[in-house]
Amino acid sequence: MQDTGTPTPPPLRVTLVQTKPKKADVAGNLAVIRDRWLKEIPDADIVVFPEASLTGYFLEGGVADVAVPVEEVAAGLGKPGPRAANVVLGFYERWQRGIYNSVACFEPDGDEYRAIHVHRKMFLPSYGVFEEARFADPGTELAAFDSRFGRMGMLVCEEMWHSLPATILALDGAELILVVSASPAREFREGLGRSENLARWDALAQGTAQEHGVFVGVCQLVGSEGGKVFLGGSIAVGPDGSILGRGPLMEEGLISADMSGKSIERARFESPLLADLRQMLPHLQRSLNRAGTGESRQAETQLAGGGSFRPTAQSPKPGVPVPALDMALIEKILVEFIREEVVRRRGFEGVVLGVSGGVDSAVSLYLAVEALGPENVTGFRMPYATSSPESLEHAGLVLSATGACAETIEITSAVDAYIRDVDPALSDLRRGNLAARIRGVTLFDQSAKLGRLPLGTGNKSERLLGYFT
Repeated sequence: MQDTGTPTPPPLRVTLVQTKPKKADVAGNLAVIRDRWLKEIPDADIVVFPEASLTGYFLEGGVADVAVPVEEVAAGLGKPGPRAANVVLGFYERWQRGIYNSVACFEPDGDEYRAIHVHRKMFLPSYGVFEEARFADPGTELAAFDSRFGRMGMLVCEEMWHSLPATILALDGAELILVVSASPAREFREGLGRSENLARWDALAQGTAQEHGVFVGVCQLVGSEGGKVFLGGSIAVGPDGSILGRGPLMEEGLISADMSGKSIERARFESPLLADLRQMLPHLQRSLNRAGTGESRQAETQLAGGGSFRPTAQSPKPGVPVPALDMALIEKILVEFIREEVVRRRGFEGVVLGVSGGVDSAVSLYLAVEALGPENVTGFRMPYATSSPESLEHAGLVLSATGACAETIEITSAVDAYIRDVDPALSDLRRGNLAARIRGVTLFDQSAKLGRLPLGTGNKSERLLGYFT
């Protein structure tokens, strides 16, 4: 990236590859990188793959079975071609008897790839849906490094959400900061066109690029794992904060950006914030050391109104409008989630589900038909003697409207046979539970008969309570 005089060197081409790795299949995912992606990108100088790109992210204790030494990854990339790119990818690494969430940069070296730098993730999230610190060790070093294309730095996901890591890399001379990430989608406010976390990633990448006058590339994982969805939406940003490229949502894709050292010179001339930081760094260092040790705090003081925080239910407050949701985006995510889990991950072409005439099963049916086609969805009405005729009618309406395959199986005789032979004094509550279980048994049997996967219709409240009907 450094301009050394005339003639002006060509710009550096960086390609971000947002991928859907097969879970826990190190060899298979390496083969896809080697035999597909690296061959499809002949003109890139650096090719970047996401965090945990060899295994998927949510592995919990399974990381011990799939963590590999960096040398094994280098060997799996195979023999470089005549104009092979540098390869940056995230993976679970086994190193010095520890397991790390790492990112490595591999450079062609004759007939093989060689790791020129490995960075081990320092900030391991363990909140919300994350439990990373339980299964991986934290890294303790952070540094920029030299490559054949210039000086650069690498970060892993949450490290970018802290201001210091990217600042340290910029101070250490990095002119390109590459971030590998697996960021599950959350919050879908209307008007953004993407989830809240991706909007935050955009702000982080653009803010870092503008503050330090560096190029930033964020390569995101895509797909679904255990009910968590990775949207993709990778982004490349110039040193002036301009967006050079953005990845699609819920799809694999390539995002290429050309990066020239002249852009860095121009951005730092117009906004010399990094130079100002270097000038003040000795003074800031003393302040940082003091703040880090806590010696300047005589006592813990709080802002007015502070106190013990207790989580409260996130229920809407009367008179306070609930933020509108981006329903089109949510629908797209759910449809792709069904395709991913049913077809790509489990190898089924169709699903079966119970259709009660209620909202939950109706929504599930519509999404399944959108994802798989009506011919690949079979909806079952399973009435009991005391079932409401309206529910049966409403179930028929939604089955007709979607064009899904429709079946009706009466469960009265099965439920009554159990009551007669086991406990004639069965209460109404137990009778309702029994009917729900027999519907489940029926659905799973029909699943085996038709060779289609059962699709659940439970809602979030039922999931939180652990009780489904």
